[in-house]
Amino acid sequence: MKSVLILSLLVVAIIFDPVSGQIQCAPPNCDFVNRALLFPHNDPNLFYQCAPGPMGTWIPFELRCQCLTLFYTARQRCDFPEDWTPQCIGHDPGSIPTPCDPRP
Repeated sequence: MKSVLILSLLVVAIIFDPVSGQIQCAPPNCDFVNRALLFPHNDPNLFYQCAPGPMGTWIPFELRCQCLTLFYTARQRCDFPEDWTPQCIGHDPGSIPTPCDPRP
């Protein structure tokens, strides 16, 4: 029992960085209970969404935020940089969103 508690605390310490409030961006988990969630990417301009794949399995698809926005995990949406904070360890607080393509 004691070893289970120690192991649990170790896992939490590895995944969560209490100093910054950021989490480790883990690979998307497309299990049944998570299918409606959007998952963070190491690049905050991108995120993952689960969708049906071949043979009925659900798999993560990489999607890009709309120009001038960054993915905000806690809000489950892409947001403007002034409303965004780094969500994953390794996200640069000064991340720059993808610019919009100029129209011809």
